[in-house]
This record gives sequence, structure tokens and C-alpha cells, in this order.
Amino acid sequence: MAPNSLASQWLQRLCPMLPKIDEALVVVMRGREAGALGHWAKPGGDEQALLRFAQLAANSPSERFVQRGDRDFFALPLTSKGDDGGEFVVVATTHLAEAKARDSLAKFLKAGAVWYQLLKHNAPAAVGAAQPPIAELIAEFIAIDRLPSAHTVLVSRLAKQVRCDQIALVYQPNRSAKARVLAISDAAKVWQQADAVQGLLLQAKPALAQAFDAQSPVADGSDRDVRSPSTDDDALAVLDHWGGCWYLLADDGQAAPAEIASLWQALVPVLALRQQASLSPLAKARGLINRHKPRYWLWLSLAAVIVLLALPMDYRISAQAELEGITQRAVVAPADGFVRSSFFRAGDIVNKGDLIAQLDDDELKLEQKQIGNEIAELDRQYRQALVDSDLSQSRVVKSQLAQSQAQLDIIEHRLGRTQLIAPFAGVIIQGDLTRSEGAPVDKGQVLFEIAPAGEFRLVLLVDERNMAHLTPGSAGDLYLNTQPGQGLGFVVERIAHVAEAHAGGPQKYRVEATLSDLPAELVLQPGMQGVAKVDAGRRNLIWVLLHRPWHWLVLKWWAITP
Repeated sequence: MAPNSLASQWLQRLCPMLPKIDEALVVVMRGREAGALGHWAKPGGDEQALLRFAQLAANSPSERFVQRGDRDFFALPLTSKGDDGGEFVVVATTHLAEAKARDSLAKFLKAGAVWYQLLKHNAPAAVGAAQPPIAELIAEFIAIDRLPSAHTVLVSRLAKQVRCDQIALVYQPNRSAKARVLAISDAAKVWQQADAVQGLLLQAKPALAQAFDAQSPVADGSDRDVRSPSTDDDALAVLDHWGGCWYLLADDGQAAPAEIASLWQALVPVLALRQQASLSPLAKARGLINRHKPRYWLWLSLAAVIVLLALPMDYRISAQAELEGITQRAVVAPADGFVRSSFFRAGDIVNKGDLIAQLDDDELKLEQKQIGNEIAELDRQYRQALVDSDLSQSRVVKSQLAQSQAQLDIIEHRLGRTQLIAPFAGVIIQGDLTRSEGAPVDKGQVLFEIAPAGEFRLVLLVDERNMAHLTPGSAGDLYLNTQPGQGLGFVVERIAHVAEAHAGGPQKYRVEATLSDLPAELVLQPGMQGVAKVDAGRRNLIWVLLHRPWHWLVLKWWAITP
């Protein structure tokens, strides 16, 4: 077969526009033998494999698809079986795993088949004869790489051929999309007028609408046929295989309207092929969705929800948190008494040895004075006994003197304890006696609590339902009520095994954590509260949303079943 045959030329033009084509062959059946009319292949093609598949596909009235190894074979009739022995095209591709890819290839081949039939019908009878006008238009259109330039050249040549002053090419991808003017034969004049293009679109709108209205319903997954409306006035609005509408807006030319319409309908398959070949994968997907909006939007929405729910995300446990000092010392009343004066209260910073408060010591001082007098008297008696050389009396008085001295030491010690002294430098976190002067206090009563300044631990109250997800060493973030815009990092150190009951809610466990990387300018005080979130690994979004209701249902079911 000569390399410049009609079939070879058609394949040379068609195959570069088709996705993932490795090899293509136009075959004619003569009896049981398959003969090649044209062949196109990338390096490493196997024409014999295509011929063998052609013989298997010869009896199929429609397209046929077969997968062999890592290659797919596709056959499509080009002419009827009784016409020239029955011609069809066979293509080989790399494996197309998705049905959508195979459907897209079938649509390209069907549009190309219309083009092939057109070329064959208008082919010159003898070698060297002049090409018919339609063949020249198609050849020139395909030879131009840039699609906008090709559109402009096509309408300009078409306007000259049918002797029209102006021809405009209008394309609407689908019913819901906007129509666009792709090219105008006298573009240099029209594009300078802003209203002219809008006028062309308004003029084309009725024909485009009627073309879409006349489109017959098709079953899901079936292909559209290239068709046009039945009215003569709108014969230049032609639907392509992909559901788009091409409209040729021409003024009155010297050619007959039927001739212009026939010429235009023959050009649409080639226009549609190049238009689809130029689209990006995203644009092709968008066009597919627009053509099947209700069904595809439903499935796409469902798929998006499933993907979203399956996405892993950080799962964090929320808990109420409070700052405490690492060590807290209680200052208690040493004995029953009364408050004389108070010099500090909760929130004040104290140094080690500062006098925080003073208890009443009048009674102790009276006892101290009384015992002091007793000691002085006993000391006088002891000296007198020594002067009188009364050894027995001196021993008795000495014993009484020692006892009184011991009582005095106890009273002086108790006097010292009436002064409440700060045991270390820190901040008073509890206690205020400034408004309680003269008030009675009981022995052992906690009057103040002091915590070291700048040394804190974080206490979390974690819901018992979240305890299974916590482990020592887990990190988290804390936001205090006083500084909600600044997060503080912490690490879980200890998990208590004793629950704390809370009225009206689930039990909570005490979890202790250590703050890390505190800013130098940050001022913290014991007792500050906030909300902490502890990292508990990564979980799917659907698990994060539904695990709590699911656990509740499981427990309820367990409770009601026998």
C-alpha cells in the first residue's frame, strides 16, 4: 500500500490527536483475508498483531475491544460491510484500566470515522487529480499547530469559498456553558468593535438553544451521534460526539444554503476532534461532569465526602487545666488563738523569712512574765539554801528551778510561733487575713499556702472516656484564659489512677504535665486556668466524628441485652 494513500494520510492526521495510541491500521476485508490500506505506528509497532485482531473483529457489526497482556486492541467499522468489502480501523494502545478512557477513545474514533467517510467520498478519482474543496480545507486546518490560528484560517478560507462577506465560528461546550466566538473571517474589523462580538452571540443564541433542545436523550454510557436540527434555518448548528454545539454564522453568500450546510456539517467532526485533543485532562473532566450533571455531581459529591472522611488528621484530647506550684507549703495556726495583724495576702510575692502575719501573744507574754518571776524567786531560795548549807533544800529548789525554766522555754517557743514566717521565696496562692484581725483561729487551721515563684506543674482533668488514648510522654498545647492568643507546650509526666468525681458529669482523672519552652517575658501565676489539648496520634476524620457515639451505642446495647 502506497504511503500516500487516503487511509495513510487520514491516520497520519488522526493518530497524533488521539490519547495513548501506539499503533493504528485501516483494514479492508476481502473474504476471510484482511488487507491493510494504511498504517501508522510508533517505533516498535507490530502490524501483524493488528491484522490478526482485525480478522477476529471482522464479523462484529460495531466496535470491539480486547485486552491482551499489557496492550488493548480496539476495532471500529468505517464503512458498511458490503461497501468495498467493509473497512474498519484497528488501533492498539497501552492498557487502559478505566472504562472512561476506553469510552473517550471510542468517541474520538467515531468522530474520526465521519471524517474518513467524508474524505473518501470527496477523494479525486485519479492520481494527481486536484483535491476537492472540502479536502483542501481539512488539510489546511490540520496543518496549523495553534488551534486559534487554525480556526481563523478555516473560516477565512470558507468565507472565500462560499463567497460570504463574513463568517463567524461559535462554539458552546454544553447547554449550561457560555457560548464563545472562536474565530471571525474579517476579525481585523470586528474585534475593534466591542458590541459586535456580543451581537454575534445574541444572533447565534436561538440556533444553539434549538440544537440542544432537539438533542435526543441517550442512555447512560452510550455515545451521541453527530446530528443537526431539522429546521433549515438552524441547519448550521451541529452537535458533536461530546455534546458540544458548533454554529456557523454566515451572511448570505453566493453558494446555496444547503451546500453551505452540507459543507459545514462535514467539517464539524474534524473541528470537534481537534478541540477535544487540545483540552487539558481537567477541562475534559469538567466537560464530562457538565454533560451529566445530576448523576456525576451526586457521585462526585459522595466520593469527595468519602475521601474527606478517610483523610487522617491529628486527634487531640481536650481537658480543663490549671497551673500549680511544683511544691506548695501550708502555713498553719500553731495553737488556738486570735489574729493580731496580717501583712500579706493571696497573690503577694514574699521572700524567705518575711513576716506574713502575727497572732495574738498577750496571754503567752503574761505567762512568760509570771514564770520569769517564779524563776527569780526560786533562784533566790536556791542561793539562800547554799548559804545555809541546807543541801536537801537546795536540791528541791534546784529541781523546781529547772522545771520552771523548761516551762519558760516552751512559752518562748510558742511566742516565736505566733509570728507566721515565709518558709521560702514564692507567691501566696491562698489566704487573706487582712480583714480578719481579731478573728479566732484553731490549732492546725491552714491560714496561707505558698508556692515557689516561676516553678509550675500543669494539672489536667481528663474525661475517663479519653484515658485509653493517653500515655506518659504525650505532648500537647495549653491556652490559658488570661492569654488565649499564646499557646504553651507541655509533656505529660504522670497519670493518676484515682478518679475524681464531678457532679453532673463523667468522672475525671488527674494528669500531671510539665511545661516546656516558656517565653522569658511570660508571667504565670499558680491557679491560672485554661484549656489543654493532648496529642493522641492520627485518626481518620470519620473515627474522630463517630467514635464517641459508637461507643455510647455499644454500651447501651450491652446494657439492654440479656
